[in-house]
Amino acid sequence: MEERKESGQPLDLIHRLMNGYQSAALLAAAAELDIFTPLIEEGIAVGVRRLAVKTGFDPRALEALLDGLTFLGLLEKVEIGPIEETPPGYRVAEGFVPYLDSRSPETMVPIMAHWGACLRSWSQLAHVVRTGFPAPKIAGTFGPEADDRHFVLGMDCVGAPLARIIADDLAGRFGPFEKMLDLGGASGTYTLAFLRRGIARSGIIFDRPIGITEARARLAGLKEPQLAEKIQTVAGNFYTDPFPEGCDLHWISAIIHQQDTKATAKMFAESLRTLAPGGTVAVRDIFPQKDRSQNAAAALFSVNMLVNTPSGRVYTLEEVRTLLEEAGFEEITLARPAEDMSAVVTARKP
Repeated sequence: MEERKESGQPLDLIHRLMNGYQSAALLAAAAELDIFTPLIEEGIAVGVRRLAVKTGFDPRALEALLDGLTFLGLLEKVEIGPIEETPPGYRVAEGFVPYLDSRSPETMVPIMAHWGACLRSWSQLAHVVRTGFPAPKIAGTFGPEADDRHFVLGMDCVGAPLARIIADDLAGRFGPFEKMLDLGGASGTYTLAFLRRGIARSGIIFDRPIGITEARARLAGLKEPQLAEKIQTVAGNFYTDPFPEGCDLHWISAIIHQQDTKATAKMFAESLRTLAPGGTVAVRDIFPQKDRSQNAAAALFSVNMLVNTPSGRVYTLEEVRTLLEEAGFEEITLARPAEDMSAVVTARKP
């Protein structure tokens, strides 16, 4: 069969878009199985049989996965002895090691595994469109608890560099605040970034127990003990429990897209109630200013919320402004314009 050449024609575009799932599935499976770390641990190219013994995975299936990852460029396949005696071995390609080693502070493995969970949800899109409700969750190989942990740690993978960028951008024109409340703050990515840049002097991380567990572990291992001492951790459900009081900054980061307008209005009302007088609420999310379909991040993330939440959505800037006004906030400002999840809207409590 003659190989089809890429072009800008409709048929070529359909083929290219449909086949994109294959690469994503390879990466997601490798991350969920954490297949790169044992290769990196060896320090040398490793054959399929040896890696299968080390991991307990099926050799035939493992070889197919490794060959696929080699084709994508994440692995290299090299001879590790005479071909008739020793099969080729695999090693992580140069430049990828810090991101594919699950022990590395720069690791992307948890977020890749979480994206794999999203891929399972996206595969049920037709069901969601037909019924209006997300399909039952399909747990990963190691169960829903592992999926949840991948989500918590994955948010730090993508959040840490973004938090530094946002903190650098806001520093000097935002704050300083005495104490910030990091709503759903997980392991403290934004709390740490804001304290380091002097945006806040202390902070409270308020999240589910799994997030607080990761936050406490992170703070315990922090090389800045004086910083860790300024951060409290509070376990709770911000959808149902009262917010901790005594803060003059509420940081609501990448949360409102998970819920409908009623829940968001309730969240803003609780923020207004518990904020110190004159305090500030800052909301980070995607805020398309016009048509969602003309913003790549908004258009695709809207679908992500559709398949993963019962009522999540992408809010326009005007919708968020209206909800904050109705809650009773004043001086609503687009403090950081952006086309992606790094836009920040601020408002002040009278």
